[in-house]
Amino acid sequence: MFHRKLHKKLEDIEEGNRLLSQSLEQLKLQVSELRTSQESMNEWKLIMQNSKKEIESLQGQFLRIIDEIGSLTNLLHVVQSLQSESFDKIQNVFCSMQDQTDVERIIDGIGSLNDLLHEIQSFQLESLGKIQNMFWSTQGQGNIQMLQKQYWNAYPKATGDLRAVQLANLVLLENLREICRSIGIVMWASGGTLIGAIRHKGFIPWDDDVDVCMRRQDLDNLIKYLKGSEFFIREYFHDNTCSRGFQFCYSDNRIPNFIDIAVFDYCTCFSQKERELFLENFRIKRREMENDFYSILKAPKTYDVGLSGFGPYSPENREKVLQLFETYQDKLGRKSDGNCLFYGIDNYPFGYPVMLSQKLLNVSTVNFENIEIEIPGAPEEYLQGYGDIWQFPADMGKSQHIYAFQKSMPKIYAFLDNVVHIQKY
Repeated sequence: MFHRKLHKKLEDIEEGNRLLSQSLEQLKLQVSELRTSQESMNEWKLIMQNSKKEIESLQGQFLRIIDEIGSLTNLLHVVQSLQSESFDKIQNVFCSMQDQTDVERIIDGIGSLNDLLHEIQSFQLESLGKIQNMFWSTQGQGNIQMLQKQYWNAYPKATGDLRAVQLANLVLLENLREICRSIGIVMWASGGTLIGAIRHKGFIPWDDDVDVCMRRQDLDNLIKYLKGSEFFIREYFHDNTCSRGFQFCYSDNRIPNFIDIAVFDYCTCFSQKERELFLENFRIKRREMENDFYSILKAPKTYDVGLSGFGPYSPENREKVLQLFETYQDKLGRKSDGNCLFYGIDNYPFGYPVMLSQKLLNVSTVNFENIEIEIPGAPEEYLQGYGDIWQFPADMGKSQHIYAFQKSMPKIYAFLDNVVHIQKY
């Protein structure tokens, strides 16, 4: 009996030893795996340290590139300031002149300054493009445009007052779009708003206005439709460029925000060559119109509303300027229909192309912030005057008109508090 119990104990001890040996083997295996993990961790630490150094190096390169871009941009701003200052001095001189020959000679001088500015801008764009391509090539493997899209997708939205201004603009834009759709007006995003729709799926993070376009007859219909409503179209002029614009606003001026509207006119061109010739003639007529504005009308000044040359005219001056616009619309061959559309001669000057109306008006709907808007057909062709929109722009990070909203920010915030569907700013 005793021997059986002893034998049982020995068997239990042997089983315990066997289990202990298994545990020890498992423990050794775990220790080995732990050592391997530690070695892997050390390797990852080394990789991370090297990556950090590479990132810091790239950041240094990026900052140097940004400095170069800033220097080129500052140069352009200096030239533009000199140009503006020269224009003012020249205007003051020739507005008192009676000799047409002297006036024309001065006008030619203004044209030369414009040509010089365009050359500098072209040089700036070319230089910026080269510098930026060097930067993008340091950002990793892959197509440059893919890297650019990744960069802009990750770019943060505006904050604070600028974001509030953008959201108030968005409310106006949504209202304008719904009105246009309800009465059959084709409206499309233009300028920075179109770039924002393509590149950011919303506002350019530093943009503070909204640009749209439509046909001239559609704007006339919109003005009639809005009479006596919650909204109206405000007309304004720019006395430095002999131009006119329109703004969609609240009738009661509850907020100072607005949507800029530019107009397109019809022409008939049967080939690309004819479109190029029409655009060349357009530029000549635009220059002639500016000459008449300075020499005949003596460059009348708008009422100062705090926006550097933008504002209304006196009734007398308005009538004179409108007559000048109509004269040059007739010289271009005013049409109510045609196979092409061009940026109206009375708009604020910009180099939009002459496009086939069927192509331009083939609008598509895209997401813009939390609403939908229309963009023109062939947007790349439409935006060719802006260069490569995926590169860093010269005005990057600079809000052009935010100063004009500062006094009204309490009204804008109060307005947004009553708009349920707008994302909190």
